[in-house]
Amino acid sequence: MYSNKHFYQRGSVPIYVALITMTVVTSAALALSGTLARQLQTTENIIDSERAYYAATSGAEHALYLLVEQNLTGAKDPIHIEGEVSYQDNSSSTYVVDAQLLQNEAFRSFPCIDSKGDFSGNQRRLQLDQVAVDCEF
Repeated sequence: MYSNKHFYQRGSVPIYVALITMTVVTSAALALSGTLARQLQTTENIIDSERAYYAATSGAEHALYLLVEQNLTGAKDPIHIEGEVSYQDNSSSTYVVDAQLLQNEAFRSFPCIDSKGDFSGNQRRLQLDQVAVDCEF
């Protein structure tokens, strides 16, 4: 006949194995959830940064349009633009642009554009010039 002590010792081994297994699985799940949370935050930051870039691009295109219009009228004044881009999810980003139409030695006009976009604190900057000159704003 088996003693009670031997019976309890033999039956407790599966419980210890189950506890260790549950601890390992729980630790792995917590580590995975932490990694997924960081990945979601990184993805959100990338999307916000892209929206800021698109705002800067929109501002540069707006400035380029105004510079072409200026060139047709003969005006050479610097341009300062502040605008907003709206998205389908009712969010918006802003842009600030400084631009000027300059002329080189051959009297050819070229744009000099410095555009900054902002979305949820993420900022992107876009600088455009057609020749290697220092644009001063």
